[in-house]
This record gives sequence, structure tokens and C-alpha cells, in this order.
Amino acid sequence: MAARLAIAAMLLVVLACAASAWFATQPASAPFIVAGARDLQITAAGPATRRITYTLDDTAGGWQTKVVTRLRGLGWRLAGDRYAWGDTESYIPTYTRTFRVWPIEIQEQAQLIGDRRSALIIVERRLRLEWSRQ
Repeated sequence: MAARLAIAAMLLVVLACAASAWFATQPASAPFIVAGARDLQITAAGPATRRITYTLDDTAGGWQTKVVTRLRGLGWRLAGDRYAWGDTESYIPTYTRTFRVWPIEIQEQAQLIGDRRSALIIVERRLRLEWSRQ
């Protein structure tokens, strides 16, 4: 009985690791695309990095505001100085989110670059294994 339980636990850990590795390499683009986006391009910039670009005719509110509202609703948080928002020429707003299911941690980071008409969003995912629980 104990051997079956140990085998089931090992199988569960292997499946969790495989699912997390699959999730870490999947494109994360839906939360970053706003209605009315034109010339949409999603390219892989690395094994777990996506580069999303598009243009927008309707600049009312800007794409940044719409994307940030959606990200905050999904649990993303602004990394760095939250009062520096707005000047994307010298400041790049970076949002992060972390999922933890021991022993796996998935860290996501999104940089929102561009002006009111054109978006450049770089999304990265990192997978980390933690063997000691704190």
C-alpha cells in the first residue's frame, strides 16, 4: 500500500513539473491585446519570451490603460516605482506575476513600451524549482 502511495505521489510531482514546463513556454498574449489592434505581430524572442506589437487608431485612453486594467484584474503588480507611470520614453512600466506550486515557481514579467498609437510588449516567463520550503 505504501509503495502504491509513493508511486502515485511521484507521478503527481512529475505531472506537475511537466504541466508547469508546458505552461511556462506557452504564449501569453491574450491579456495584452486590446480591441481595435491592427498589424498585430506576436513573435518568439526566446524560449519563453514573446514580443507583441500592434498599432491602434483609437487613442482614447491609450492601449496602456486598457492593458494595465486587465493585468491588474489578473493579479499582475507594477514592479518598481508606481508613481513614475506615464512617461514611456524614459520609463518602462514593468508588471510581474508569480505562481507558486511547490516545488515549482513561475515568474512572469511584462514590459509595456510604446506610445498611444503603437504598442510593444515584451512578456517573459521563468520557471524555477525550489527544493527547500521556507
